[in-house]
Amino acid sequence: MFNLNRSVTYSDVTDDAVDDMIKDIVARIDQLGSEAVRAQLRAGGVQYSVAGPNSLGHTDGNHKLIRWRIVIHGGIDGYSRLIVFLHALNNNRSTTVMNCFLNAVARYGVPSRVRTAHGGENNDVYVMMNIFRGSERGSAIRGRSPHNQLIERLWGDMWQGLTNVYYILFQFLESKGIVDIDNEMHLWALHYVYLPKINRDLTAFIRQWNIHGLRTERHQTPMQIFVRGCLEQQGQRTTAMQEIFGRGAGSAAETVVQGPS
Repeated sequence: MFNLNRSVTYSDVTDDAVDDMIKDIVARIDQLGSEAVRAQLRAGGVQYSVAGPNSLGHTDGNHKLIRWRIVIHGGIDGYSRLIVFLHALNNNRSTTVMNCFLNAVARYGVPSRVRTAHGGENNDVYVMMNIFRGSERGSAIRGRSPHNQLIERLWGDMWQGLTNVYYILFQFLESKGIVDIDNEMHLWALHYVYLPKINRDLTAFIRQWNIHGLRTERHQTPMQIFVRGCLEQQGQRTTAMQEIFGRGAGSAAETVVQGPS
């Protein structure tokens, strides 16, 4: 298909060796719980207050793997630290970020407000929030601030337990001449093989993160904090609670009742 000669050995690294390398390094994901706790302790000096679940969401893109044209798009609930989405993709387009956001909305509902970075990749989410929630109430907030350290700390823990695994691996593949970042075929093959693996590990990361205890919250998990907050505030007529328990918000309400899947 790509004029590759099947009789030529392109590397002395076997598939089994690469698989063993990945398994060995990805095993570090077990450390994420303690790393997340340490992140909360490091954050002790940051004053951060959000009214309740779905009141303020944070979205951002992680570019640690951008050398290989891989961007991890993420979203987190500002009240509970619940991760609502993490997806590794091969582009940073606004439509891509929007699709990730809408997938989270289908499960958790539309946040009352969203904080995003200035980049053009957030344009669609910015426009959607202003149309859906109104443009005169701060529905979409652009720009960096101390509050954005919430998702920055998430990136830090994700790096230690997951992202650096692939960073080291891809550097290794480059050093062995297996991957040339200037070769479109090589990048296509890299994405074809590793994007599913990265997204599989991101799914595991989300599950572990959302059920790990936060020392600053008396060891309650992000999912527990999110659900507890929803149940405590369900009688309030706030935008966030109306989105979760109001008419047409069945998926979000089911998430609260059933917990993580």
